Amino acid sequence: MSGMEWRYEMRRDCQEIIPGLYLGPLESSKSLTKLQSLGITSVLILRAPHEEPFLRPRFPEELTYLILQVEDKEVENLIRIYPSVRGFLLSEMAKGGKVLVHDDGGISRAPAVVVMFIMEQRRMTYESAMAFVQSRRYCMHMNQGFVWQVKEFESIYNAEQTQSQMTIMGMATTKAAGMSNKGKGRAVASTSSSTAPNHPNLNQQAGDEMTIDSDILSHLDDDDEQDDSIAGRRSKKRRKKRRLSSSSSNGSSFERDMEIEDSTRRTGPSASP
Repeated sequence: MSGMEWRYEMRRDCQEIIPGLYLGPLESSKSLTKLQSLGITSVLILRAPHEEPFLRPRFPEELTYLILQVEDKEVENLIRIYPSVRGFLLSEMAKGGKVLVHDDGGISRAPAVVVMFIMEQRRMTYESAMAFVQSRRYCMHMNQGFVWQVKEFESIYNAEQTQSQMTIMGMATTKAAGMSNKGKGRAVASTSSSTAPNHPNLNQQAGDEMTIDSDILSHLDDDDEQDDSIAGRRSKKRRKKRRLSSSSSNGSSFERDMEIEDSTRRTGPSASP
């Protein structure tokens, strides 16, 4: 046990299992003075319907209460009510309060949910959590149905923790991938927007190419004009030759006619036959 000797009369008192969490019987909840001396601010009651007259909130104005319907039977479903147990304990303890968990005798129902809470919060196996709680409240003795359920709870909360860790890892991976893609997007945008200003040589080269293209077109136009000029001069020469040739031909005929006329005047008209 945790450094103390268990005595039979201690079964009527509550014991602190971990800081802020007490486990006990109905008797430990009847004295407000005793509760306040321990610093208890909240009480969780596990009761069957027929226990309602005596398992009830006794100081509702001074303390916070949560009542859950649980019978001390092997078929009772503890896993069904455990989320409510966990939520209440975590909420009250997070506010700095201390919680007493009790049923009628503090033997079966209350110890069972406390063991489940210790298993989950301290990451303990059933055997370790059971030994831990029993070392503080030695008189606890869960019914066999509760024992099997608490053992089964170990695999349930382990699976939940694994799923939670995988979800967290998946979210972290997705966030990292998103940040990486966002950074790449900024880099591409920066490169795209800064290409023209940061590469004056490319702009100069483009301008030079445009100038070269203009010069080539200009030369081509000059060549075309030169070809037109040469062709025009050749055509003029051909026309001039034709005119000279025609003039030469006409001049020869005129000269022959003039020679015949001169000969006739000198010799006179030809005699008639």
